Amino acid sequence: MPCKRCEQLSTIPQNNIQTYISLPTFHHEHVLSKLLKQENFAYTFNTNHYIIDVQDFKAFVFFL
Repeated sequence: MPCKRCEQLSTIPQNNIQTYISLPTFHHEHVLSKLLKQENFAYTFNTNHYIIDVQDFKAFVFFL
């Protein structure tokens, strides 16, 4: 039986969004923080995750 909810992927907003990223180790956190600063991304870090302000999600994925 066809199901539109199962057959179609949800769309992801592409512009002006906040992205959540959680990393497994401190080493990874240090590397990501350095890269985000170099590329002038606005972000906050809370204990073990980042909230990053992203203007263009597709470009951000390529950046990662």
